[in-house]
Amino acid sequence: MRNSELPEALLGRRDIIDEVMNSLRGPDWHGSLIMADPGMGKTTVAAAVLELGQGRLRGFHAFASPVLSGEPYGALAPFLAGLPMEHGDSPKAVLKTLAAALRTEANECAVLVIEDAQFLDEHSAALLAQLAVASGTKFIFLCSPFPAAPAELWAMCSDGLLKFLEMTPLSPETMHELCLRVLGQQVFPGTNAMLCRLADGNPLYLLELISHARNSGDLVEVDGVWLLARIPSGSTSRMRDSVGTQLQQLAGTSRDALEHVALAGSLDLETLYQVADRAAVDDLEEARLIVISKVPSRRVCFSSPRMGAVAAQLLPTARSLFLRRRLLAKVDLNRERGESLVRHVGWALEAGLQIPDSVALLAAQQGNEHFLSDVAERAAAAVTSPGLSGGARLETAKAMLWRGDRRRFSLMITEILEQSSDPETVQLAAGVCGHVGLRPGLETAAIAELVVSWREAVHRLERSGAFHGDSERAEHHTGLRLLEIQGMHTQGNYQGTEQELVELQNSAVAGTVNGVVSATLLCEARTATGRAVEALKSSALATQLLAQGDGRLAQLHEFVTRRHLSALWHAGQFDELCRFVNQEAERHSLSLLVYGGTIHLAKGLGDIGQGAMNDGLHKLMQAVAALQVSDPGNDLPLGLAATAYTASVLGRESVAEKYATLYEAAAPGRDVATRLRSRAYLLAARGMFEGNPRPSLRRVADEAAALGMLHVEMEVLRLGIHAGDLGLALRLKAVALRCEGQAAKYAAAYAMAISDRDATALLAFSDEAQGQGRELEAAWSAANAVTLLSRRGDRNRLHNAQRLAKRRLAGLVHGHIPLSERLGSGPQLTRRERKVAALVHGGASNRDIAAAFGLSLRTVEGHLYRIFAKLGISDRTEIANTGLDSWQF
Repeated sequence: MRNSELPEALLGRRDIIDEVMNSLRGPDWHGSLIMADPGMGKTTVAAAVLELGQGRLRGFHAFASPVLSGEPYGALAPFLAGLPMEHGDSPKAVLKTLAAALRTEANECAVLVIEDAQFLDEHSAALLAQLAVASGTKFIFLCSPFPAAPAELWAMCSDGLLKFLEMTPLSPETMHELCLRVLGQQVFPGTNAMLCRLADGNPLYLLELISHARNSGDLVEVDGVWLLARIPSGSTSRMRDSVGTQLQQLAGTSRDALEHVALAGSLDLETLYQVADRAAVDDLEEARLIVISKVPSRRVCFSSPRMGAVAAQLLPTARSLFLRRRLLAKVDLNRERGESLVRHVGWALEAGLQIPDSVALLAAQQGNEHFLSDVAERAAAAVTSPGLSGGARLETAKAMLWRGDRRRFSLMITEILEQSSDPETVQLAAGVCGHVGLRPGLETAAIAELVVSWREAVHRLERSGAFHGDSERAEHHTGLRLLEIQGMHTQGNYQGTEQELVELQNSAVAGTVNGVVSATLLCEARTATGRAVEALKSSALATQLLAQGDGRLAQLHEFVTRRHLSALWHAGQFDELCRFVNQEAERHSLSLLVYGGTIHLAKGLGDIGQGAMNDGLHKLMQAVAALQVSDPGNDLPLGLAATAYTASVLGRESVAEKYATLYEAAAPGRDVATRLRSRAYLLAARGMFEGNPRPSLRRVADEAAALGMLHVEMEVLRLGIHAGDLGLALRLKAVALRCEGQAAKYAAAYAMAISDRDATALLAFSDEAQGQGRELEAAWSAANAVTLLSRRGDRNRLHNAQRLAKRRLAGLVHGHIPLSERLGSGPQLTRRERKVAALVHGGASNRDIAAAFGLSLRTVEGHLYRIFAKLGISDRTEIANTGLDSWQF
C-alpha cells in the first residue's frame, strides 16, 4: 500500500501496519504490543489491520481503564457473561469462558484488540498470556508509555510471543503531506511549516490544530491560498479530552510537576525542583512527557509543545494563579531570557506585581524579537523610570509596527526623536524607522523627513550635553549619513556610494547598528552596479555581525536578508538562494508570519530564473497571497508583475491578466530598482498577448543604464530579447561582460551567439544551459536559433532546430514533473499516439511501428514529434523507462 493510497489518518504508518500484519500471520508470533502517545493513531492502525485481514481475521475489542484496573478481569468482563458467579475466582473457568467467547469460524483467526492495555489488571494480563499459549488467539495490545504496561505483557515480548512496536512521531515530510491533504495543495509553505512544528509529529494534534485555526480565523484563505494570520491559540474539545485523560492518569505529585512545566512553557530544572517533587520529575522524564536539555543550562519543557499548551489551558483559573505565584516566588527574572522571560513578566504584570524597570524593558525587547507584541507592549508600559522611558516608548512603537498599526508607530517614533534625551534611544528609533518601518511606496520622501528629524534631534542632544563623548556623537553622524545613502539608493543613485560605504564600514564600531547597515548598503550598491559576487561578501559580513550582536540588532534581520537574497539572485546562485531560504524558514519560523511572502517571492524568482516556470508560478502565486496579508518591504508590486510574466510564458493568459490588473491597482514599488524590474516584467507579460513591448522595454533599460544599475539593465535586456528584439544582443553582451556572477556569464554567452547570428552556437548554448539546469536560457536560445535559420531559409537545419525548440519550450510548460504524472495533465495523447508510445515502450523501432500500422516512416516521425512536444520530453528513453500501464487506454 503506497503512501498516496493511505487515508489521512494512516499517513506514514504503512510500515507499522505491515509489521502488525506479519505478527498476526506467522506461527511464531501471537500478535503485537503497540506503544505510542495518545493521538499517534494506534487505534486507527489496529482498525486498518483488521480491515486488511477481512475474511481471515475477526476482531474482538476490550477496553481497559484506570477504573477497571482494580477489578480482577475487569477489562474482560464483556466476554465473561456466561461465567457462573461461583466460578468467578477460578482462572481455569475464566480462561475456558474467554476462549469460548473468542471462538471463530474454521477459516478465521480471532484477534483480541485491547485499548489502553497499560491499565490491565494483573489477573487479566496473566490470563491473556495463558490464552496466547493455549489457543490460536492473536492479540493487538495498544499502550501509552505512561504508566508502564503490566509485567506479563513485557514477558510475552521477551518470550517471543508478542512483537513490540513503537509508533514514533511522524516525520516532518509526512506531516507536511498530511497538512496538504487536509487543506489542499494551496497552502503557504510558511504556514505549513508552522502548523507542523506546533503539532510536533502528532497527527491528531495537527488535524485538530487546523480545524481550530480555521474556525477561530487564525488560518485564513487569501486568493485560494491558506495562510496563518497569527499563531494559533486555543484548542478543540477533542484535544482537551485527549490531554485531560493523560493528566488524570498521573499520580498527584507527577501531575503537580507537569502542571508547573505546562504553565511555564520552559523552566529551569533547579527552579522546578524547588516547587515540585524530584522523584516525580524523574518519573516524567522517564515517561518521556518532559525533556530536560543538557546545555547550555538544564531547561525543562514538554516533549510535545502542543500538549503542554493544551495542558496549560486546562488549568482552572484559581489553580493557574496559584501556580504562577509559586513560580514567580522562585524564578530569578534577572537570569531569565527569551520567551521564558516574556511569559514570566506577563504573569507578574497580570498579578499586579512590581518588577524592576530594567527587567520589564528587557522583556519588552525580547517580546518584540519573538513577535509577541501584546506582552511587549504591556511590559513597556510598566517601565516608570525616566532614564528607561525612552527605550520603553521605542519598544511600544515596535510592537505597533509588528501589529501593523503604522500610524501609531510613526507618531511614537516622531515623539521619541523630538523629546528623548537618551542618544542611544534616538539612534535606535531612527534605525527602526529608517531600515524597517518606512511607509510603503513613500520611502524616498519618508527618508528625507527622517533625516531632518534625526539631525534636529542630534543638534538638540548636543546643546543639552547629552552625548557621552565624541565617539557617541560620531555614531549618530555616521548613522545619519548611512540613512542619506539609503535614500540615494532608493532613488537609483548608486554611483559614487561604494567607496564611501567601504570607508564607513571600516570605521564602524564592531557590533553596532552602523556596522551592519554599512555592510548591507554596500551589498546593495555592489548588486545594483553589477558586482553581485562582491556584494555577497558584504552581505555575508552583515549576516555575521547580526549573528554576533545583541538583541538591539535583531530589528535589522529583514533589512539584511532582503538584500542578501537580491545579491544571490543577481549572481545566479539559485541553489544557494534556495538553501538560504530554507535555512531562514527553519531558524526564524515566527518571522514567517511577517516576512513569509518576501522569502517565498525570492524562491519563486529563483525558479523562473532557472526556467522552472510551473514551480515558479506556484510559488509566486503563494507569495503574492502572503504579501497581501503582510508586506513590510513593499514587495507586492514585484511579486504581481513577476507572476503575470511567468503565467504569460506558460500561455495562461487569464492568470497573467489577473495579476497584471492587480499590479496596476497596487502602490508603486518602494525603490527605483524594484519599480524598473516590476515594470519590465509587466511589459514582457503584456507583450506576449497584445502589442509590441520592445520599445517600452528599451526605455526601461535606458533608465536603468542612466542610473548605473547594470544588473537591472541586464535583466531588462534579456526580457527584451525574449520578446523578439534581437537587436539588443550587442548591448546585452557589453553589459553582461561588465557584471559578475553566473547569470552574467550565461547572458554574455547567449548575447554573443545572437549578435554573431550563429545558430550553431545558439543550439550548443541551449544544450549547455539545459545541462546546467538553466532551462529558460536553453528554451529561448533554441527559439532564437529557429528565428535565424528561418530568415536564412536553411530548411535542413531548421526542422531539427524547431523540434528542439518545441521540446525546450514544452519543458518550460511542464517543468520538472515526472512523465508518469504529466500523462494525467496537460495535452492528452490521442488513441493512435498512445498505441505508438506503447510500441516504443516495448522497444519497437520506427520501421517496426510503420509496419504495424501500415504507415510511412515520415508519418511515424510526425506522431513521435507530437508525443514529445505534448509531454515535454526530448527522446524515446523517458517513454521506455515509464511503466507500461501509463500507455494503456
